[in-house]
Amino acid sequence: ESVNSSEIVFEGRYVDDLNPGYERSEMIISKQGDGNYVISFGIYKLLYIFDATGKYNSDTKELSFEGTDSMGNEFAAAIVSKGDYLAVKLLKSSFDSFPAGTILKYYPEGYYPIEEHLK
Repeated sequence: ESVNSSEIVFEGRYVDDLNPGYERSEMIISKQGDGNYVISFGIYKLLYIFDATGKYNSDTKELSFEGTDSMGNEFAAAIVSKGDYLAVKLLKSSFDSFPAGTILKYYPEGYYPIEEHLK
């Protein structure tokens, strides 16, 4: 099995920086044998998408996925690695508080940048 060294590793459990309390939004990413990804994605108390199929684009270095949230609304996003965190850009969203174009930050579980919460 050959590994494309230019491909960014998007695997693991990530949490957002929106709520400094105990409960956080989460995103769980796992790579499948066929090279695609399975993504479970949530925005705190708003939506959750289970097991969406994600595809990595080596040209844009984006991992994009789409699915239907727990209320039946269509949703799509693109994930880009920013080093310490993953930037999740919403491409399709039915929520006024998180419209298309919104960018959310998700950090690896256990990494909480304190300065983000002191603003």
